[in-house]
Amino acid sequence: MSITFRIATAADNLQGPVATITARQLAAFRTFLRQESVRTGTVLLDPDADEDAFLSYHFEARVCPVALAAVTRVFEFQSDVISVIEEA
Repeated sequence: MSITFRIATAADNLQGPVATITARQLAAFRTFLRQESVRTGTVLLDPDADEDAFLSYHFEARVCPVALAAVTRVFEFQSDVISVIEEA
């Protein structure tokens, strides 16, 4: 199973970078953001409620406070994912 990983905006009329990731990578990304949220005391993933334990295909993530290399390590440094994260 593959998932389209991209930045979505309210208008969503601008085509930005797109990457294809796996469900495991998405789960690892969300886990990574939760751990970094606890470590830094900031909210990096929204929504992130207890009842939202399943994989969500629409969420807001803050990646600016985290090093690019740390975030993209979750995706094995895929160049298309790096493009999406850099755009964010």
